[in-house]
Amino acid sequence: MKRCVIWGTGQVGKAIIADLCNMPYEVVAYCSSNFEKYADKTVNGKRVVSPAELKEMCEKQRVDSILIGVIHKCHLKEIQDRISWDFPTGIEVITWQDEGFQEDLLDKTRKNFKGREHIWNVDFEKESEIWVNHFSEEIDYWLLSAANPEGLEHKNCQKRLKNTNFISSERIHPFLTNAMLLSNQFDLTEGSVVMDLGCGLVSKYGNILPTQQRINLLQVDALAPFYNKIVEKFFPGEKGDHSFGLFEFISGFFEKEFCDLILIDNALDHCIDPYRSIVECLYILKKGGRLHLFHRCSEALFEGYAGLHKWNIDSDVDSHLVM
Repeated sequence: MKRCVIWGTGQVGKAIIADLCNMPYEVVAYCSSNFEKYADKTVNGKRVVSPAELKEMCEKQRVDSILIGVIHKCHLKEIQDRISWDFPTGIEVITWQDEGFQEDLLDKTRKNFKGREHIWNVDFEKESEIWVNHFSEEIDYWLLSAANPEGLEHKNCQKRLKNTNFISSERIHPFLTNAMLLSNQFDLTEGSVVMDLGCGLVSKYGNILPTQQRINLLQVDALAPFYNKIVEKFFPGEKGDHSFGLFEFISGFFEKEFCDLILIDNALDHCIDPYRSIVECLYILKKGGRLHLFHRCSEALFEGYAGLHKWNIDSDVDSHLVM
């Protein structure tokens, strides 16, 4: 068992300790770059040490590994540089973003589910409170990355706003292959109702099929009022046409057997209750309609459980959906 100190006392650092269960790491302490804030305090029952004390622990070989649990790249680099410059060599330094570490976590998760029955039980009131407390972070993300002309998503959003093709050029492998199959696989024709649920600031899909037939594409999101304002304010000449709808109550916004196809693109992990959300989606699908999910495996893990990223969507060895 490796003696490990988690460097980072924020949301990521606090959350990742649960992922270390049944892994070869014993968390002996937390470390904070802002030690004065945590002096004489504990995090998850573990004492918080200063970088200087952590260095001393490493020198005395009381620590085998340092797990860096921060999400911002600038802070991550600062910590990595400090360890590289000041700390003794031979200490294992890993981040929750390291591919090997995340693969170990995913393997552990899959093994825990294998051969076990799990009853889905969500504290809806608690999860709702978490969602309300963090949804503004999603808005901030789009303001910084898309509304800002220098933001990483600004050009992508401009392209999406102009795109009319159901199969957009943005949908690269493996999504491109899937998107190309959608219109044929799901028998989409003129007037088919397709909902991009949890679409974000701008849908990645257009309303014209490869056959030049037009579908009725609906952009639906719980943050629709904010997204419409952002589009109209920061993308001149464009009009926001999102419709408001909550995953968990979508049957209250749309009629039974309303949609031919529902697309959920890396958004189910944002939900208050993803299982309930799927059931609600099935209610508004037409008979023979499809619910299509595109998700990065264990998105919450990859995002460090930050903001609205609260659920890991995965599949087991039998290709069953695991949440």
